Amino acid sequence: MKKFVILFVLCFSVFAQSPNEWEILSSSGNSILYLSKTSLESFKGSDVYVWVLEKHIPPIVIESVDGRIHKTKTYYLFSKEYKRYSMLSIIYYDEKDNVLKSFDYNRKTDIPAYKYNYPLMRGSNEEIIYQRIIELTGELKKDTE
Repeated sequence: MKKFVILFVLCFSVFAQSPNEWEILSSSGNSILYLSKTSLESFKGSDVYVWVLEKHIPPIVIESVDGRIHKTKTYYLFSKEYKRYSMLSIIYYDEKDNVLKSFDYNRKTDIPAYKYNYPLMRGSNEEIIYQRIIELTGELKKDTE
């Protein structure tokens, strides 16, 4: 029940944000990718947490989700230091913005290989997201002393 309440609050807060805070990152024949600029306001050092919305055109079907998926909202953790990322949460929506299914992948660890478990792949959506994060927040500055 506690996870459901947290998920509900997260979903509500993401949908309640102003439409101007969603920036289009890319648009292909099959999807439109948006970045929540508001979610970038509270990053710490190397870690950047960000919501990303993807609209699927046409809707997609995934075996573990009942129904046609029109939107996917993903909560990412990017590391500027390691240039890697993790997906912390994924929420699938139908055509009326009803939640079809959600998955929580959050893990409590400080081990970088587990905390940021995916590399950035050239040409991937995650690389596009990461590049925009760098443009908006700047490169990680390492002390050289």
